[in-house]
Amino acid sequence: MKKSVFLILAGLCLAVAVASWVRTLVGGLPLPVYLQEVGGLLALLGFILLFFQYVLISRIKFIERGLGLDRLIGLHKSLGVLILLTMTLHPLLIFISERLQGYSTPIGFMKIVGIIALLTIWLTAGSALIYGRISLRYESWKRIHRAGYIILPLALFHSLFLGSTLQPGFLRGFWVVLGLCYAAVIAARIQKHVAVKSHPLRVSHIKQETHDTCSLDIEGDHPDYAPGQFMLLRLKIDGIV
Repeated sequence: MKKSVFLILAGLCLAVAVASWVRTLVGGLPLPVYLQEVGGLLALLGFILLFFQYVLISRIKFIERGLGLDRLIGLHKSLGVLILLTMTLHPLLIFISERLQGYSTPIGFMKIVGIIALLTIWLTAGSALIYGRISLRYESWKRIHRAGYIILPLALFHSLFLGSTLQPGFLRGFWVVLGLCYAAVIAARIQKHVAVKSHPLRVSHIKQETHDTCSLDIEGDHPDYAPGQFMLLRLKIDGIV
C-alpha cells in the first residue's frame, strides 16, 4: 500500500466522521454547547486516527512494503502526537462546556473506561516522546508501549455506550466495522508472532567490526538475504525477549 493510498483511505474515514457530525448540528448554538460538540468531533477523529495507528504497526507485508519502514515509522510518530492531542482535548472541552453551563455529569462506569483509555494514551505516547531523554531500557519501553493495544477496545466500548454522536445509524455501524477490522489486524499480528516464535534462530558467532558495529553469524531456518537487505531480529537474552 503506497503512502498516498493510505492517506486517502484515512482521509475518507475522517471525512465520514466529520460529515456525520455536521449533520447533527443545528444553527445558533451557544458557545458552551458548541464546545461540547467540538469535543465530540475530536473523539471521532481521534478514534479513527487510533485505528490507523494499529494498521501501521500491524507488520502486514503489503502495507509495510508499500510505505517503506522509514515512512511507516514517521507516520506512526506523527499519528501518535495527533492522537494524544485530540484525545486530550476531547474530555477537556466537554468539561469546560459543562462548567460554563453550570453542571457536571457524574463519573460513571463508562467515563471510567474513557479515563483508563486516556491514561494509557498518555503513558504510551508520553514514554515514546521522552524515550532517549531519560534512562529507560528499550525492553521496559517496549512493555509500556504494548499496553497501547487495549486503548482502541476501551475507546470503542466507551464511545458506543456513551458517545452522543454514535446513535443507531450509519456512523455506529461504521464504528463496529472499524472494531472488527482492528480485531483482524490483531489476529494477523498474533499469527505473525507465532510464526516467528516457531522458527527460532541462533547467534553462533559475534565479531566486533568497529567500536559500535558487530557482525552476527546466524544459524537456523531463515530465507536467504541479498547484500543490502536487512532482517529485524527479536533477541532473547537470559530468557527475556
